[in-house]
Amino acid sequence: MFAAAALAVMALWLLARRRFGSALFVLGAACFALLAAHPAVGGEGSQTIHVLVLDVSGSMEARRDALLDQTSAALARPWPEGHGWERRQLSDALRPAGSPWGGATRYGALLALEQDPAINGQVLLVTDGRGRLEELLTALEPSRLVLLRAPAGPPDAAVRSVRGPFALPRGGLGTLRVQVGANRDMEARWRVFEGEREAASGRLSLLANVTREVSHSFVARETGLLRLRFTLQAEGDGEGRNDAATHVVVVGGRRRILFCRDGRVPEGGDALLALLRADERNDVNVLSRLPGSADELAGVDAVVIHDLALSQSGQSREGLEAVADWVRRGGRLMMAGAQGAFGPGGYRKTALEEVMPLRFRPENDRPRQVVLLLDCSDSMRAAAGSQTRLHLLRQAALRVLDHLDTGDSAAIVGFSETADSVEFLPLSRRAELDERIRRLEPRTTTRIGTALARVMASLTPGGENRVLLVTDGDDGESRSEAGWRELGAACKAAGCALDIVLTENVTRNWEGWLRSAGAPGKTASVGGGGFGEILDALDRALAASEQGLLDDGSSHGGFVSGGLALPLTLLCRTSPRPDLRPGDLLLEVKAADGEGPAWPLLARREMAGRSVALCTEGAGPAWIEGGPLVQAVSGALGFLLAGAGEGKLELVSRDDRLELVWVSAEAPPDSDLKLSTGATARLLFSGHWELDAVPALQEVSVFAGERLIQRMALPQLPPRELAFTGDDEAFFAAAASRGVTVVRGLQALEPQAAPERGVHVALGWLAALAGMAALLAGFALRRR
Repeated sequence: MFAAAALAVMALWLLARRRFGSALFVLGAACFALLAAHPAVGGEGSQTIHVLVLDVSGSMEARRDALLDQTSAALARPWPEGHGWERRQLSDALRPAGSPWGGATRYGALLALEQDPAINGQVLLVTDGRGRLEELLTALEPSRLVLLRAPAGPPDAAVRSVRGPFALPRGGLGTLRVQVGANRDMEARWRVFEGEREAASGRLSLLANVTREVSHSFVARETGLLRLRFTLQAEGDGEGRNDAATHVVVVGGRRRILFCRDGRVPEGGDALLALLRADERNDVNVLSRLPGSADELAGVDAVVIHDLALSQSGQSREGLEAVADWVRRGGRLMMAGAQGAFGPGGYRKTALEEVMPLRFRPENDRPRQVVLLLDCSDSMRAAAGSQTRLHLLRQAALRVLDHLDTGDSAAIVGFSETADSVEFLPLSRRAELDERIRRLEPRTTTRIGTALARVMASLTPGGENRVLLVTDGDDGESRSEAGWRELGAACKAAGCALDIVLTENVTRNWEGWLRSAGAPGKTASVGGGGFGEILDALDRALAASEQGLLDDGSSHGGFVSGGLALPLTLLCRTSPRPDLRPGDLLLEVKAADGEGPAWPLLARREMAGRSVALCTEGAGPAWIEGGPLVQAVSGALGFLLAGAGEGKLELVSRDDRLELVWVSAEAPPDSDLKLSTGATARLLFSGHWELDAVPALQEVSVFAGERLIQRMALPQLPPRELAFTGDDEAFFAAAASRGVTVVRGLQALEPQAAPERGVHVALGWLAALAGMAALLAGFALRRR
């Protein structure tokens, strides 16, 4: 450019002296000198900014000092003018230089560089290749990427994967398989500990990047958790965090079953209990109460409730939530019986009904009309513990409404000297019913007979009527015995059940006169706790109101199932859940005379946990060995206890992923698996699922949909990024074949300039044209 300018000045000087020919020759020379400077217009010149990214994942930590020296030397090298550098660090995310080291390698985080307009040059990545190449090439253009091989690290022997059974029966034989490897040829010593005892040891000659397997067979001798620890020792090993792993095996004795039954009934005739005890795999513990906490259910494989009424179970309705929640999380529950189970046992509208395969009231039952006849005398002002009697009375009335079903109707009738009017409202108008209960207030003296007579006079004969009388029983009127008997006879004639809840533990003559006159129904009274026990007494009364669901078969010649007579002593009528799957209603029975609907006898349900319902007593002539009932119940118990104490999955570490592998003879699920941590194991192909990482927990539950597959005691493995250290040669070879520049040093690296922005127009042709024109004009002047 300087020569062109000097020649142009000389041409101007010659023109000034009127030496035109010479001036044109010099001007032509100036144009050709300008041509060498590549004249152009347009575009915006800018500095090229490259970025050096250092892989600081766990597998690179052992080379930290050498890596820092290498990158410092790389940046200290003189680079062409117009080229600048920035620094980043990469592990599980892209971070500024100087950030902490460690973690997994996630090449996808480099996408941020592709999207950063300030980084317009090349990306120089220092890595060991312990990541996914496809992820890297998706994040960055191969033409823009330079892979710089890291300096060699120290020798390292590593535990790469551990595989073994997660559950064994006591006395069972298992095999622990451990894969080990090294980044150099080296000698290593391995040891296996069963608990604190060294069980095996040996030596290995490891070759660089070649995986070897060590197998150890063991016997699960004691019930509980068996911890198998594997260690690896090699001279000069530069990374100690990947030299040990622990595998945990749950060693089960027999399947632990809590069998909850009425302790007042001898065990000798309990055929269901005998059936469970006959299986040597079962450890059956008999209780006369229900478990009420997660601690009591820990380690339990199944709970069986056999004719144990809620009132005898030691639990309240609210206390059943612990068992129900256990089933929702994978537990196994069976309810069997009639008089002490389902609705008659007091379990209707409880948390247990929600996890069973049956509804505890037949769907074709006639709608009920229930009158809540509530004593609102002046005594309701008195205290009952920290509350008033009236407050507890309102709670009791609300509980009755909770017990009703859609289609039922209720009337809230408070009384003292007089009774409120009887007005039935459907349960769909629950808010209005609740408001009527809220408006109940104490009044004056009590006239029980007058109130009951008014209610009876308002009922329509022939309906499904029931009166629930809640009172302290202290009657303020002088009704005669004959008058009470007349009321009892009226209840009988109307077919109206009269259930009475006495809020004082005192015998009342009028109650006896009503019953002796034929008034149907049950009476429940509070215990020594007085009025404060009203809710417990009410629950007993509500359970008693379900006694009509019991059928002994005497009115219709017994029961048949599949055309065969089934000599049941008692059946509790229920109905299948609407969402019950085909095939889960295992047995139905009908009246022997062929009249009426079919009733469920045996049903099952699978959720996260499993449940079974048997709607008859576990004793009697139907329990003939080898008979249809015993065969069906045996099959249902097999369903209930399937997989209890058995392992179906194993955790396997592959070169680039963790897998759950199906090892059971059962067919594997064909969908993703869910962990109780919320993580997902993605289905790769049949029987194999991919996990991102082992949860940092001692135990995790694995689900297929809502079905519990297995509870797994988790192994303690080396960090995933430390299973393989040293460079992955296959990674670099594959990268080079895909157009990525791979270098071992920076001496020969020539950084590429970033393309200029805007429209770039070259003007060399114009300079050449002007030069030729000047020369031709000069020759023309000379010839003149």
